Amino acid sequence: MFISSMAAISSTSWLTLWIFMELNSISFCGSMFKETKNKKKESMSSMMYLVIQMTSSIILIVSSMLSNSYIILQIMCILSLFMKVGMWPTHLWYLKTLETMSMKKKSMKIIMTWQKIIPMIIIMNFPLKIMLILFSLINMISPLTLLKKSTNLKSTLILSSMNNSSWFLLSLFSSLLSFFMFFTFYSLSIFITLSFFKTVKTKMCMIPSKMWEAMLILANMGSIPPTVMFLVKAVVLYTLILVMNSKETAVLMTLMACVFTYFYMWGVLNLLTKMNNKTQLLKEKQSIHSQLVIILSSLTILLLMLG
Repeated sequence: MFISSMAAISSTSWLTLWIFMELNSISFCGSMFKETKNKKKESMSSMMYLVIQMTSSIILIVSSMLSNSYIILQIMCILSLFMKVGMWPTHLWYLKTLETMSMKKKSMKIIMTWQKIIPMIIIMNFPLKIMLILFSLINMISPLTLLKKSTNLKSTLILSSMNNSSWFLLSLFSSLLSFFMFFTFYSLSIFITLSFFKTVKTKMCMIPSKMWEAMLILANMGSIPPTVMFLVKAVVLYTLILVMNSKETAVLMTLMACVFTYFYMWGVLNLLTKMNNKTQLLKEKQSIHSQLVIILSSLTILLLMLG
């Protein structure tokens, strides 16, 4: 899976790029089925993912071969690739699939991060930049309509992942370096968050040390300053304005990020209200999850200062 992704990124031919993308999808589907065997509900999510990937691939090939209109060809190809990564208007399968998956499974982390790389690289090469930016902005807004119905952290993370797909795409338009920077730190943040909350039960969050870790991790996912996610989003916005001179897009992206920050802040405040002994909190030993967030934030600040 890793090899096919790297080969696709370095490919200069559309045909080989498509072949490596399909090989990557097939290998990931195989690992998903292996991971979810003997679990009917999660096996159905694996089957849904396979069907969606096959359908989007068929649409991509057919639209490339049969369409006589250049614009229709471009739109159909873009929509098929949007379907692969779960972006608007083909996002419902993405939300449903991740909701049925366990946070303990590595497949959920990979779908939210690694599996988006190749389709995003292909999308970047399409000339209809204005339409792509418009679709990306709509994709940013659409999760907000579902946030009020979000009753748990998992739902918020899934909707946030859909929102961050637009950040992936828009960062590609501004700079390949800013894309890989954002992708790397977001992927690390997702892995840290899911790894922490899959092992920590609600009652354990009442322990002061666990509260501190949970608050720090939620603050990072909510892009609250000076966490690593805040810093990398600031870099993306800066390069977007610098390269594309698109201040309106940057303002809208900032507003959408603030909405998610608000919901993550509620999670932080809920944990704060449960804290009874702040002194004990300071004395408790931190685990590797919170230490990683601090290290990543410090490293990002250092890189920005050196840059």
